[in-house]
Amino acid sequence: MKGRRAGRGGSGRSGTAPVLVWGRHPVRECLRARPGAAVRLLVVPSFGRRRDQAALLALAERTGCPVEHAEPTQAGVPPGAVHQGVALEVRPFWWRGLEELPALWGAARPLVVVCDQVTDPGNLGALIRSAAGLGAQAVLLPRRRNVPVTGHVFKASAGAVAHVALVEVDNVARTLEVLKEMGLWVAGLDPAGPAAVWAVDLVRPLALVVGSEGRGLRVLVRRACDLLLAVPQAGGTASLNVAVALGAALYEVRRQWAAAGGGP
Repeated sequence: MKGRRAGRGGSGRSGTAPVLVWGRHPVRECLRARPGAAVRLLVVPSFGRRRDQAALLALAERTGCPVEHAEPTQAGVPPGAVHQGVALEVRPFWWRGLEELPALWGAARPLVVVCDQVTDPGNLGALIRSAAGLGAQAVLLPRRRNVPVTGHVFKASAGAVAHVALVEVDNVARTLEVLKEMGLWVAGLDPAGPAAVWAVDLVRPLALVVGSEGRGLRVLVRRACDLLLAVPQAGGTASLNVAVALGAALYEVRRQWAAAGGGP
């Protein structure tokens, strides 16, 4: 293949302003994954009476995170959010550049997820949770027309944002070409794809691309894919939720890799 600069995809990083994360699991995962990024832990006055709450306070103390008594909603947690009495201000530590991907997968077979304008924070969080849990090294997000990584996304991911690298790119279609130059095959998930995900050999360096909740993959993104794969359904609904479809596809990838001796 001809060489191509990694920067052609327009990779970059989002802002560095602290993000407010809430809920016991997301807060704990942040403190465990990158304690130095924590700014302050906010808890209601009664927090710490239960064993799991006390354990979280002890973790904050061990990592040197300041603890303040405050109502999370007064600190910026949206009204109605299930914060469980705790929130954490954290500097975003999950962003990487596109050029850092080879270092992330190292000697392992590359597996990344690319989002093409996913706009629902719950879907993005669930998608990131599936990616982290099923072995993807990174999730690539378009800088525009994609939901930002907020406390909502962190909560929906159950803290998985802390365990997978995120990469922002300016142009998804061009980024797919960069991934090909890195040696990855690009497979787009499409309900109308000509092949079922389990009918194709996926034992290869792979980028899985998912589209928006309503329109799916955009035309130029679709054209940039080497493969278009479907997750067949029994019927009754027009399509699966984007995060559910990705989870099914990632599971099939891991199944094939394990069968070929390439890891779980």
